[in-house]
Order: sequence, then C-alpha cells, then structure tokens
Amino acid sequence: MNQLFQNSIPRGKVYKWFPSDTAKLFQQNLKKHGDRLNELGWHKDSIVYYLDKFGFRNEEAIDLSKEYNLVLGCSHTFGIGVPSKCSWFNVLKDKFDEPFYNAAVPGGSIGACTRSLMGLLEQGMKIKRVFVLLPDRTRFETFDGKNWDVISWWTGHSKEIINRCTNDNTLSLFYETNKLAIQKICYDQKIELVDIPVDNQDDLDMLICDDKRARDLMHPGIDAQKWIGERFYDEYCKRYGSST
Repeated sequence: MNQLFQNSIPRGKVYKWFPSDTAKLFQQNLKKHGDRLNELGWHKDSIVYYLDKFGFRNEEAIDLSKEYNLVLGCSHTFGIGVPSKCSWFNVLKDKFDEPFYNAAVPGGSIGACTRSLMGLLEQGMKIKRVFVLLPDRTRFETFDGKNWDVISWWTGHSKEIINRCTNDNTLSLFYETNKLAIQKICYDQKIELVDIPVDNQDDLDMLICDDKRARDLMHPGIDAQKWIGERFYDEYCKRYGSST
C-alpha cells in the first residue's frame, strides 16, 4: 500500500463505531448526558462508517474516468460522530452537483493532508478542486517505516517530546512547509484550492471548539458541519466566483 497514506487506518470495512465515537463512550454518555443525547437525537444505530480501500470515508470506489472535488482535513472533515451525508462537504456537493471524495484522516495533521493529495494524484485521480480544513498547528508526525505517528498534546507522547517539537519551532515549520506544499501541488496541477485553518481565532475556530454536538459529544455536530460547508462555499466564491 502506498506509504503516502495513513497506513494505520483500516480499509475496505464498515463500522458502527469509529474512534473517538465508540460504543463504550456512548454508554458512558448515556449515563452522564442521556438527556443531551436524546435531545440531539443520537442513538446506537445513528451512524455507519464506510471506509474504502484507502481507509477514507467514502461509500463508492474512485472512478478514474471522473473528475473530483477533493476534501482534506482531520476528524472534523472525516465526520466523526455524524452521518457522512451530514459532513460539511455535502453542503458543497449540493452547490456544485459534482463528484466529491473525502480523503480526511481522523487525528491526522496537515502532513496527512499533503500525503493524501499526493497519493491520490499518484493513483490517477483527476482533481478539479481541493477544499482543505487545515488541522490545527499543534500536530507533528514521524514515520517509523510502516506507520505515520502523530505527536500532539492528546496522543500520549512524553512531555519532553512535545515540548521539544513546540520549543524548537518544529511545529511551525512542519505546518507551513506542508501548507506551501499543498498550495504548490494545486498550482502546478491547475487545481482550484480553498484552504481554511481551524485555529485562526475566528468564528470557525470558536465553532469547532464550542460545538460538541456530534454523537461522541466531542466533535462538531450537524448544524456546525452545515455552517462549515457554507463558510467554504462563501470563501470559494470570493476566490473563484460562483460554482455556476
């Protein structure tokens, strides 16, 4: 399998639960926040996660005869805790009425976005536009020869490693280098690009931090996903004009 992709992600399977949206957490939340879950309409059969052969959340395989709009990001774009049809890129799919492909990596960094883009181009995917919800700047990655390992405050790595990545400017360089790489690839391939950061201290940043209404009560819920999709469309229109 192409090492550009996140090798630790399971492929070609269907799941009722997917970290951090686990059955165990759901049962815990039922005991502590049962009224909240009922209010939001979540139950154990609310969501099905379809993962394609690359480990991305898509119900259909890539058709190399088609041209796609590609979405990149982390768990917010993957759609942890919400049905795939409610993820933000489906707002765009309705606007463009064109094929979309979700290549987001839950828990991944901006490096995973770069690799997903490169890997799919290597597979022969024709890409018309890229919409990337840039993961926050606190994530760094290493490669052990088999898997990509994310290092961040929530991954359980030692404080020494995390502090070293933070203090020596590694995180900033990693983020900016990958952002420039995505921009350069899209420029060279004549792909329209809309890249929006999630940690820019604006309304989007606040929404993702504050709206915890997905089924796991840790990720943005359906209304927030819709808002993100509309934000992307507005930004696309500013950069390129309308979709019509």
